[in-house]
Amino acid sequence: MTFSMQCLNKDCRKFTTPLLDEETDQVVCGDCFKEIPNITIHVKNQLRGSRQIKKKTKAAKAFAIQCKWCQSNDVPEAKNNKLYCTNCQKDMECPQAFVNLFNMKKAKAL
Repeated sequence: MTFSMQCLNKDCRKFTTPLLDEETDQVVCGDCFKEIPNITIHVKNQLRGSRQIKKKTKAAKAFAIQCKWCQSNDVPEAKNNKLYCTNCQKDMECPQAFVNLFNMKKAKAL
């Protein structure tokens, strides 16, 4: 069973399902995603127990790949028909088909 409460923000004031932001340990409204002030530790523990936790959103980029050297997940940089990590500048060792596709995408963008 989910825990419900009224949002205390002036703009919202809806009866909603609150979510716990585990990074900041704050309770946010499920509708307006603004912080709900003055929430006790007992309510936060109840939200943790009922798994009402704010999910982390991960912005996906087109053609982003993970570097096997530094583990960063970003769009590589093309030089001399090879792809290099934008973070550590090492060769990404991608298949030639992906390199060709990446170069075609880059040429269309220009």
